[in-house]
Amino acid sequence: MKNVRFIVVVTLLLLPAVTLVLGSGSSQAKSASSSFQMVSEVVCGTGGGAQSSSFTLKASAGGQGSPVGPQSSENYSGGGGWVYTTEEEGTRGDVNGDGIINIGDVVYLVTYLYKAGSAPDPLWTGDANSDGIINVGDVVYLISYLYRGGPPPCSPGGGREILALVSRLNSGTGHAQVSLELESDPAEDNSSAFAKTAPGDFDDAVEISVSAKFDRIVAGVELEIEFDPNQVTILDPVLSPLTNGLQLFAGVKGGTQKIGMVDLSGKNFLAPGEGALVTLRAQGSDLGSIKITKATLVDLDAKPLAIDLSGELNLEAAKDSDSRPQRFSLSQNYPNPFNPRTSIRYALPQDAHVRLTIYNVLGQKVATLVDEHQSAGYQVICWDGKDAKRDEVSSGVYFYRLEAGKFSEVKKMMLVK
Repeated sequence: MKNVRFIVVVTLLLLPAVTLVLGSGSSQAKSASSSFQMVSEVVCGTGGGAQSSSFTLKASAGGQGSPVGPQSSENYSGGGGWVYTTEEEGTRGDVNGDGIINIGDVVYLVTYLYKAGSAPDPLWTGDANSDGIINVGDVVYLISYLYRGGPPPCSPGGGREILALVSRLNSGTGHAQVSLELESDPAEDNSSAFAKTAPGDFDDAVEISVSAKFDRIVAGVELEIEFDPNQVTILDPVLSPLTNGLQLFAGVKGGTQKIGMVDLSGKNFLAPGEGALVTLRAQGSDLGSIKITKATLVDLDAKPLAIDLSGELNLEAAKDSDSRPQRFSLSQNYPNPFNPRTSIRYALPQDAHVRLTIYNVLGQKVATLVDEHQSAGYQVICWDGKDAKRDEVSSGVYFYRLEAGKFSEVKKMMLVK
């Protein structure tokens, strides 16, 4: 078999030289034979350690080169000015290697980045925007190509790759500021929120906002959060009203939580402005170990914004600050879907009579969780999946409505048994 491979390789290497000799009497013949491309199995390595790999063998006419024959590198010159290169097979953007660039590649890349999934093979196929880094920018680039008529991923060294890079360099750089802020503390005493709590007791979780201010449309966000796993338990993060149109992907490994936010349909983006990107949820005795080590925001062209990152959470400043909310708000319940308990949070910027009611899909009242005058601040209430008669309700979709003064808002949740 090795002898057969050797004959194939020698034949391919000699073919352009033979063509040149046959066409030496005619400039037209030389021109017609000035380039070719073939795919072959090339034997790599030396001696008994040789291995076979699939490569693309390319040749193109150039200036006078050295005699035909292999040199010390994969790229070498052949007689008559021919230059040969070998290139590993693969398509940039075809992350899952199935030969098609589609939503499957986007999901594969998201899983690799934020869910500890398998890496692209070869790895460079995941670098869709050709910037040398595999991150949320490549996810946005693929989505733009698939659904918004954006440029396609380009093969390594291709002319379109260079043009794409130049286009991004000439488009200007946006700017963003990213910081950690203590959002709410459900405990009556601030200090008690920093005490160790039992895993799964979501009522005592502290919420920390990753806030940002940016001057350009943002199509994708990537965050890397570090913490001490011996002192802190990190729960699933929650989208904010600002990022509610995006999908959130998150995973924890050791003392690192990775978060990605992007709309897989390519329809929703973040307008220039400021606000909370995501709410982190944590329990533990050393919340000071929580910090942002990496933040990436990319625009519609998959170009990263310049970031001013304030990664540390100043707990003392947070405790001493005025914790009164600036506006009425109703948060999405957590967890959702749930079984059998879920927590509902809301914010009151001023004292008000509060009514929190649960309804079924027919609009029938199931239970009233709150009906009283409450002081300004952050509030949390737990629903155990039971109606006003204390009977367990069936699986399905339910709605909860908050009325506080003139404020009213309704959100949907799902009970799954």
